Amino acid sequence: MIRVLQANPAMDRIEVLARFDLDAVNRSVEVHVMPGGKGLNVARGIRQLGGEVTAYGFAGGFVGAFLRDACWTLGIGDRHTSIAGETRICTILVERETSRCTVLNEPGPEIAPNEASALVAALVADCRRGDIVVLSGSLPRGVPDAFYAELIGSVQVAGARAIVDTAGPPLRESMVRGPWMVKLNLRELREALGTELDEADSPAIVGAMRAQLDRGSAVVVVTLGAAGLFAATAGEVWRVTVPRIAALNAIGSGDLFLSGFTTVLSSGGGIEEGLRLGAACGVANAMSVTPELPASIDVRELASQVRLERLEPGL
Repeated sequence: MIRVLQANPAMDRIEVLARFDLDAVNRSVEVHVMPGGKGLNVARGIRQLGGEVTAYGFAGGFVGAFLRDACWTLGIGDRHTSIAGETRICTILVERETSRCTVLNEPGPEIAPNEASALVAALVADCRRGDIVVLSGSLPRGVPDAFYAELIGSVQVAGARAIVDTAGPPLRESMVRGPWMVKLNLRELREALGTELDEADSPAIVGAMRAQLDRGSAVVVVTLGAAGLFAATAGEVWRVTVPRIAALNAIGSGDLFLSGFTTVLSSGGGIEEGLRLGAACGVANAMSVTPELPASIDVRELASQVRLERLEPGL
């Protein structure tokens, strides 16, 4: 089973405009309302690929009820923890003329200690040997930066594989705990290290990834947007390149990468197969206005166009 914990889920309102102008009246030409945030993006993609997934997080108020109903409709297991506060709404403005995307993220509700404890208890009790647990996205107010980090040990003691995809202090706290996998982009890697890394400096990027492997992680993935990604295990390093496409909205591509990657691993596939399908799902997502796999795209055919290059051990 794949279990996705997103502590700070949202209702996403995706507003498509010809162009967004400040200090002016803007009119949308399309509006899409859907369950959102990184973790629910991951879960939705898993379901689109035919996988089984259960979602965890904090859900309250009208928006929380909307998320629960959406999980039922999508076939996502609903294990959200009820809270007194109201789940957030996030607004994404997509400009057709410029292809720019502007994201307005609300901070999310204040979480009480008993609410946080209830979520942790539910997830840990559900975990079974062989599960994949994705800890994804930002943390709401009231939840400590070490929230994901402290969960890593609990789920891995249960025999599950923990995958972390967050940013800032929660990412740094999690990295030192050696989760089974860390997925981050180049900006997040720079921030975690407190240093500059150039996209073209492959040795420095791979060196930083190997340092995380030394902390106990089995897999490290650094995404580079349209340039693909790097992936490393103890014995292999890959540079993954993807086909060029006309992107409509790349937001969520890293999440859809995890949809493909975890679906492959959950069904018994290997790392290379997971990287191919994951990268293809990220590309397919960028070809859609909404963060999901467009029905018109054959992601497995797209995966055949993804190139994996093994890098020299000394790089």
